[in-house]
Amino acid sequence: MNQTNLQFKTLLLLLGLVTVAFIWILLPFYGAVFWAVILGIIFAPMQRRLQQRFGWNRNLTSLATLSACLIIAILPVIITSALLVQEGATLYKNIESGKLDVAGYIEQFKNVLPPYFQHLLDRFGMGNLEG
Repeated sequence: MNQTNLQFKTLLLLLGLVTVAFIWILLPFYGAVFWAVILGIIFAPMQRRLQQRFGWNRNLTSLATLSACLIIAILPVIITSALLVQEGATLYKNIESGKLDVAGYIEQFKNVLPPYFQHLLDRFGMGNLEG
């Protein structure tokens, strides 16, 4: 085996090891990296158009694009998530305090079903809610 072939194979081995190590390090952050790439792909044309249209430097167009990304994409997700958590906590409190009777609602729903579906639920062992 000549020297050049050995160096090439060693380079490929080291490149593979470094790639595996890099993926192992970034694995806990894959969600954040994924969404950063998605937002970068979506908002890159906007940054190019801002730079061409107004002739601003790259820092200013990046700031404008980041602000638009924050207002359009990130803040609505944060607000929606916070409201969803708040509603979940309220629902849990209502169920725990007895204000919301889930079993009663399911029983009413079962009684409204046509007899065929009620018989089908009984056949699968789902007709008796207390059991």
